[in-house]
Amino acid sequence: MQTKSDTITGWRAALYNRLMGIFGARRVYEKALELIARGKGERFLDVGCGTGTFLRMASERFPNARLTGVDASEDMLTQARKALQGLPVELIYADAAILPFPNESFAFVVSVLTFHHLPQSIKIRAIQEIARVLKKGGKCLIVDFGRAETAWGSLNLFFLNWHSHTRGNMTLVEQELARWGLRRERQKWHRGFVEFLLVKKRTG
Repeated sequence: MQTKSDTITGWRAALYNRLMGIFGARRVYEKALELIARGKGERFLDVGCGTGTFLRMASERFPNARLTGVDASEDMLTQARKALQGLPVELIYADAAILPFPNESFAFVVSVLTFHHLPQSIKIRAIQEIARVLKKGGKCLIVDFGRAETAWGSLNLFFLNWHSHTRGNMTLVEQELARWGLRRERQKWHRGFVEFLLVKKRTG
């Protein structure tokens, strides 16, 4: 069993936006933003922010939000700093399993196409950390591979299950979210295999 995260570095980081463009990631980001409703000045955390594309789009849609992104790859953060230059977005080198923030720091936490890069043990710790830094009543959106909605989605996942740590990914994610008091509010799919799971942290 693999226990090391599939951290994107080197040439993969440099070509990441091109590869994601072929995959059609922009539409995934747009659909994620449709599920996010922010209040003025609220803190927003992107776990596994990569090259910063989603944060740039979020800054355009929510200009009053306080945006922070973390990633475990300095190479990806280098690309993000270029993409976000001049924007009021904080970028921090950090592992998803050890988030450098106090308890209940953020009103919203999002992670887009990151969890399938994490082995099971890191997924579990990352969910615990997300639950810790999320405010009571706050929301979290996880977007990733792992469960299918359609036959076409199942076919795609047959191949994606061989990529990184995709197999069983979203089943484990939802199970751990529930264990820490984050319950499902909405669930939808893109192309039948990219799952959007929106959860809310209980207030009591």
